[in-house]
Amino acid sequence: MRIAIIGAGALGSLLAALLASSATENRDEIWLIGSESTQTHLDLIKTRGLRVELAPNVAATWPKEEAQTEWLIKNLAVTAVAAEAYPVDLALILVKSYRSPEAAQQAKMLLAPGKVALTLQNGLGNLAILAEGVGPERAAQGVTSLGATLLAPGVLRWSGLGPISLGITSQLNQSAQQILLEFVSRLLALNLNVITTENIDGLVWGKLIINCAINPLGALLNLPNGELLKRPSALEVMEATAREAATVAQALGILLPYPYEAAANQARLVAHQTAANINSMLADLRRGRSTEIEAINGAIVREGQRCSIPTPVNWTLTHLIKGLGH
Repeated sequence: MRIAIIGAGALGSLLAALLASSATENRDEIWLIGSESTQTHLDLIKTRGLRVELAPNVAATWPKEEAQTEWLIKNLAVTAVAAEAYPVDLALILVKSYRSPEAAQQAKMLLAPGKVALTLQNGLGNLAILAEGVGPERAAQGVTSLGATLLAPGVLRWSGLGPISLGITSQLNQSAQQILLEFVSRLLALNLNVITTENIDGLVWGKLIINCAINPLGALLNLPNGELLKRPSALEVMEATAREAATVAQALGILLPYPYEAAANQARLVAHQTAANINSMLADLRRGRSTEIEAINGAIVREGQRCSIPTPVNWTLTHLIKGLGH
């Protein structure tokens, strides 16, 4: 199976490493596709391999017999020129949401006839952009809670285990569904927690609401997730953000993976479980990069307008993040 991971950030690099670690010589080929901004990372992987460090919580709980605290992956093909990876059976999209149009066109170029693209990105709107590029019958969506951090070019820490949920729906053609099922088998062989679902929209929204509540607040206050719980004013804003987003989801008829009225509790729980984490929006701001605010809180504002639900908290957070100028 030929797989291209489009996006050489932390999560894309982790999934590329995991897939390469189980690749069968002469049968599989795993490509990690980056960009000019990740060229140093790609060059070091090409010359030295990708070093993956397992955080203690991952090393202690990942149920794989040969689990070690560190890997060196040397059989990973890398490029900043997507065309070099053609043709592939599966294109896995893991770029920032504002790069979705470019990634969709790369996937279109990479896919052999009848093959499939899968987005595991944060936020809303990514599937529609992907479907416009490759066709709705070849565009799939998933959600993951895996955690990873790039420590330096060519060095990655796997910081958190979490489920991977894939939407294998009737809209996909038979070939696409079969490829995704084979991909699920590959992930299960790695002892990862993988499920398939018809309600992928609900899971995407479930994660979106949590990201809305935690990410911009942590970014604005420059705090790891757990610190938000220790500050009553911050906690109040977090809960209000989650409740507001859940109200929009309910108005749209989205079936969340938790009760609508439990959204604030769920945000608190995730912040507690990821207490030491620097969320991705805060990490982007610290690096002077653009954030995904428009696909997260901005998406709640737009969806709220569509169903006439006011979203003042999400609107304010969106504009405060945008006001920082990244």
